[in-house]
Amino acid sequence: MSHACGAYVRMLEAGLASIRIIETTDGEQPEEVTIVFRVYKSPTDGETVVGQFADGLETYSVPVADAFLQCHTAARTCGADAIRVDDPDGLFPPIARPSLPCDG
Repeated sequence: MSHACGAYVRMLEAGLASIRIIETTDGEQPEEVTIVFRVYKSPTDGETVVGQFADGLETYSVPVADAFLQCHTAARTCGADAIRVDDPDGLFPPIARPSLPCDG
């Protein structure tokens, strides 16, 4: 999932590259290099909304706001162009999301 373009990597290291957030509810697959962020209710209690993503090494599933911030950090680290939010039930709408660190 890493990006081979040296100029992009330099922009990323300088904090100048933006990570796009793509909303999908129908399984649509964008062409960019993406990390998929899946939103669902915890099977443990059926109420807690959790977020899940994989950074290539490990899969994380934690409370949704924390997971979203961790996913953004992972996307910047691995050189992903975008985060594809898979939230078919609308459990974590954009208005409910924490502010992301400024990308430049």
